[in-house]
Amino acid sequence: MKRYIATLLTLTMVLSLAGCGKKDDAGKSKVKFSVPSTEGTTSSETTTVATTSETTVETTTESTTETTPAPTTPSDPHGPIPALYHELVTLNLDLTTEEHFFCEKPEDQPENETFCVQTYCDYVTVSTTGLAELNDFLDEVYMRLKYDCETTYENMLYKKNTGVITKRNFNDMFFAYTTTIYRADSRFLSFAVTNTFYNVSDDWYYSSESSTYVMDTATAKYIDLFDVITDPSAFANEMRAQAASLQFPVYSGPEGQDRERNAILAAADTIANGDYVVGFLLTNNCIMLQCPDLIQDDMSTTYVFSLNVLDLGGCVDLTYFNETTPCYTLTADRNNVIKWDLYDDGVLDTFAIESPVMGFDTFAIKWNGTTCDIPELPNYLSSEDDDLVSFFIAHAADGDYLYLEFAPAEGEPVNYTLACKIENGGLSLIPDYFGEFEAIPYDLSDCHILKRNDLLGTGTISCPVSIENSNGTPVDTSSYCVKKGNFQGITAHDMTVEIWAEDGSGTVGSLKVSGGTPVRLLGIDTEKNLAYFCTLNEDDTLNEYFQMQCESDDYGSYDITFEGESAYTLFTNCTYYD
Repeated sequence: MKRYIATLLTLTMVLSLAGCGKKDDAGKSKVKFSVPSTEGTTSSETTTVATTSETTVETTTESTTETTPAPTTPSDPHGPIPALYHELVTLNLDLTTEEHFFCEKPEDQPENETFCVQTYCDYVTVSTTGLAELNDFLDEVYMRLKYDCETTYENMLYKKNTGVITKRNFNDMFFAYTTTIYRADSRFLSFAVTNTFYNVSDDWYYSSESSTYVMDTATAKYIDLFDVITDPSAFANEMRAQAASLQFPVYSGPEGQDRERNAILAAADTIANGDYVVGFLLTNNCIMLQCPDLIQDDMSTTYVFSLNVLDLGGCVDLTYFNETTPCYTLTADRNNVIKWDLYDDGVLDTFAIESPVMGFDTFAIKWNGTTCDIPELPNYLSSEDDDLVSFFIAHAADGDYLYLEFAPAEGEPVNYTLACKIENGGLSLIPDYFGEFEAIPYDLSDCHILKRNDLLGTGTISCPVSIENSNGTPVDTSSYCVKKGNFQGITAHDMTVEIWAEDGSGTVGSLKVSGGTPVRLLGIDTEKNLAYFCTLNEDDTLNEYFQMQCESDDYGSYDITFEGESAYTLFTNCTYYD
């Protein structure tokens, strides 16, 4: 769930954010911040005043003395809990990737180093019928992104071939657009596209920026934040109240907590003034707001401040939140609280995790104010140093489940997840534990679990699963798992292998792969015990695809045996965790 967590907690990005606040004609958002003012200063300010005829008058006032604003009674942001309906239809989304990946082993580099260039772009289409306008919008978005990737790839290769850069390190250049879906149903499509770029050869340059989109599914029109918020002043007051009691600061220590709080308070001021035009997202139960850091240094961050809204009827139009699909997920706010009418009885249920730190043995789970007994955990999982990094609730066809994701203290490349069923205000542990969700699911029947994989380097494979009606335990929906990331190796010697057959039969012929050929692992079919590879050429139309038999041990670790050799010796220049 690292992709989702990175958005929930912090999005490390340059502050040229494209969002879905107030849009100009090109659909770009303009960043505009309000920094808390210092009382008692002399200033000249321009004010826009609305008249009853809906015209505006510009007035200029000069202040020469300290003034005290007239007292006002703030509006109550809270309101009654609306009736909930669960009849929306989950969108059928197809997420594919267009990718360019070239790798070589330079002759003048050390034995264990390769030079690689990679670009990729997620591409989302809607296969649900009757949504041509939405597909046209997505085509327009991703056509620009794919073109950006293609031109960047060509530029990278030009720099490499003309000697502009020095081929001196592993995975030198990487450029990608990744998409994370937060809500996708017959009412809304809410998603973020994050552009990541790093160039090891150009002074270790790194940047990341995010664009957010909240679209009306039927019309493909942008939804503005101020369509959702009905009383900006009251909403800003609620932000300030929640910011006063932040848990688990992104930066450790009081200074880091103050830094995040100040960013939230500045964003609250812009919302109160009607000026907030940075990014926002909608989940089933929360509004997620991007709050740019006020301090511009090497640690500059855009914080994501998430608020539950079901009890904010005094300042939020709850018609944006009172409908869900029959099965859905609920996400936590910035203070690790989920608020929802879980039993559709008109009563707000509050689920909270409280702890001074996110350690395994220090947090308390509270359901409507009552501390739940945490189920006894297996000894091999209950390390006091493991960190709780995320949680969510899934309302499935067979009940409600709490999913807790932990980061192992040993620093494993993949986290692990525990599931508990919520029953009668208590929790019962699901016996099995598993890897981490790639993202909090928007569709319980179409999730992905990351598992550790060490073929051609230590990383993860993404396996499609369902938790829609599975007693809380993920059930495989396909046997094909994709190797995530930019992992590649160099063949140690000549190999004659089977050409990749889509049906896994291996009867379409053989292929000779010469020693010294750069290759990458595309994925593994866990049912057929086949690993799929491709060669990596500068012109990717010349890439060749092949398959090799693999085997799994009792711990789910895969290896290849070819003429008595393991993958660890068949492929060189791979990076392993341990």
